[in-house]
Amino acid sequence: MLTSDPWLSDILDRPVYKLTVGESFEEKAKDSNNHEYTVLKSKPLFVYAKTLSDKHSEVKVLENLGFHLVETNIVFNRPISLTPQLADNCEIRFALPADEIQVVDLAGRTIVYSRFHQDDNFTKEIADKIKGEWVRNYFFGKRGQAMVVGVINKLVVGFLQLFIDGKDGIMRIDLIGVDKNYQRKGIGKDMISFAEADCKGIKECWVGTQIANIPSIRFYQSLGFKMKESSYIFHYHNL
Repeated sequence: MLTSDPWLSDILDRPVYKLTVGESFEEKAKDSNNHEYTVLKSKPLFVYAKTLSDKHSEVKVLENLGFHLVETNIVFNRPISLTPQLADNCEIRFALPADEIQVVDLAGRTIVYSRFHQDDNFTKEIADKIKGEWVRNYFFGKRGQAMVVGVINKLVVGFLQLFIDGKDGIMRIDLIGVDKNYQRKGIGKDMISFAEADCKGIKECWVGTQIANIPSIRFYQSLGFKMKESSYIFHYHNL
């Protein structure tokens, strides 16, 4: 099923859709008259899709339709740490409206392994802009339930954007970034620990990262995260 993505469409200035790969997807893909197939032939167009890495038949269908693999995503999780130990190298607090400009700028500078950065059809400038606007959505109340920031001398040097599912007791890390001049000082770890301690009712923390992002994988493993699952991210361009 194709679902329009108005937000990304506005940024890219062309129609953007998310393709959900369901049980009937393989059969529908064989019919050149179905709605999805017709939309894929329109120009200009960008479509993205996600499938678990063990769904080989779905991967084959996506490739036959002209989708190309841009990213292998790995999901990690761990129980919430009940005894967090903070490095205390900066002030850790929840984000304020006044932090918007600094956080947006920081996201555009620190997120370099996203699927948009891995896709040669996007310039680095566009990929940076997408991630900057991605975190801006938090300040507009459109994405995420919480954001934690690390601050040194009134400068935001790190941010942690979160989805909080109180019903299932899961905290999901949407995005995390630390200024390159302040990395390896425990700021990322402290932001996660702060969120775990203050987001009541949470039992597990989940996060996804790219297989190409070796520093991120090592970081989460050092905090006790274990790999849960993997998936493929596909892009389709008709320009």
